[in-house]
Amino acid sequence: MSMPAIERVLFVGSKDRGLRCLQTLLRLEPASVCGIVTIDDRADGRSALEGYQELAQTHGLPLVVAGNRRHSEEAIRSLAPQLCLVDGWYWLLGRELLAAVPHGFIGIHPSLLPRYRGAAPLVWSIINGDRETGVSFFTLAEAMDEGDIWAQETVTVAEDDFIADVLAKLDEKIFLVLERDYRRILSGELRPRPQAAEGVSYAAPRVPQDGLVDWTLPRDYLYNFVRAQSHPYPGAFSHYHGQQLTIWRCRKDQVPYYGRPGHVARRLADGVQVICGDNRALVLQVVSLGQGPPVAAGEVLTKVGERL
Repeated sequence: MSMPAIERVLFVGSKDRGLRCLQTLLRLEPASVCGIVTIDDRADGRSALEGYQELAQTHGLPLVVAGNRRHSEEAIRSLAPQLCLVDGWYWLLGRELLAAVPHGFIGIHPSLLPRYRGAAPLVWSIINGDRETGVSFFTLAEAMDEGDIWAQETVTVAEDDFIADVLAKLDEKIFLVLERDYRRILSGELRPRPQAAEGVSYAAPRVPQDGLVDWTLPRDYLYNFVRAQSHPYPGAFSHYHGQQLTIWRCRKDQVPYYGRPGHVARRLADGVQVICGDNRALVLQVVSLGQGPPVAAGEVLTKVGERL
């Protein structure tokens, strides 16, 4: 039996999904994993650092909790991987380091590259009303998200899917790819292919203020805008009585409604109707006021005729 082409795989990343990816590698080919490089992100509620520590101890793996970018690069070099799998990583990897790992770094990007290269690709895709998205396993390159593709899987975005629903679908595809292709990558049976030259697009980073709702925009756009930024993200928001009103759930109202955008028009059994810029309306269903918990919109928006 021939030895695998790749025998030393280093995991580089953080957060729960990265931990589950690492667990999958260790279940499929435990001897292939040569170590873990992660970060101390315990200040982040999404941290899975303890899980990485426990996994390293259980499997006798070297674990480096990098304090900065330079420390992480030194750790990667010292562990001498032939291939790195990256998920949940927030520092740039320099050109020399990318070239130092023989089979490169495989990253996971939540879009069908070359579409939506860059930041927050899934948020932008849902805002744009895409009915299809996907996940790409690709080689990290110096240029942004331009590396060769190892595998891609597509998911359908239903009209009533919020971003958490789509993230769950993408996670299923990520683990499907690992189950199907990890051993094929190690053996050299699966090789990457260049990205298509057509259909390239880019997605800019988002800042908190980008979640502000502009009620003069059309209803369908605003429906997608809310869906794209709901849990687990910070949420699309407006203002009400000087406080931030975060909108977690809404639906489209099908009846035309004429009035000024942002006007609280009616209280319904399942929410509160707010007029949008195209004489259509959204029914806000679940909201938060200020730092308060998510509640039924009717508990906050109690007066018809007010403006958001």
